[in-house]
Amino acid sequence: MEYYYISAANKAEGPVSAEQLQELLAAGTISSATQIAPVGAQEWQPLNTVISSAPNPGTPLAPPPPQPSPFAQTFSAPAYQPATTPANDPLAITSLVLAILSILCGGPFFSIPAIICGHIARSRARERAPSPGDGLALAGLWVGYVSLVLSILVFLVYIGIFAAAAASSSGLPTGQP
Repeated sequence: MEYYYISAANKAEGPVSAEQLQELLAAGTISSATQIAPVGAQEWQPLNTVISSAPNPGTPLAPPPPQPSPFAQTFSAPAYQPATTPANDPLAITSLVLAILSILCGGPFFSIPAIICGHIARSRARERAPSPGDGLALAGLWVGYVSLVLSILVFLVYIGIFAAAAASSSGLPTGQP
């Protein structure tokens, strides 16, 4: 089989036979990482993956690797694999954060989006059976609803205070000491 190879000048050279590639490798003209492709093929691969580098007849062989003792015992620990837990749904986290903000400073401006995000996150959690974000979404819903009810109650109390103040101020005579 004949091959093309990429020379040091970054040009395709060849075609050359496998024996000629071995000679070029022994001469140092190419390396084992040189890209080669068989004639008619489109895919280039490193020389060492396509042609086994058999030693030249004059090259001394390396000694064989030492053999393990038949009495040696090898122990290996099982591979460590960290436990994977599914991530919380970002919408459930958003629901809880918005609900907490509604209690602290926003009233219905944060509680209504918290309730909406909580319902969407709960429906997503029902689609994916084991979902750790379900509890966060439920907490966001509860806190959002509580905040909304408290906001409405505070609003009604303010209206009552203003109505009482308006009624009492109209009953006083004006201009009298």
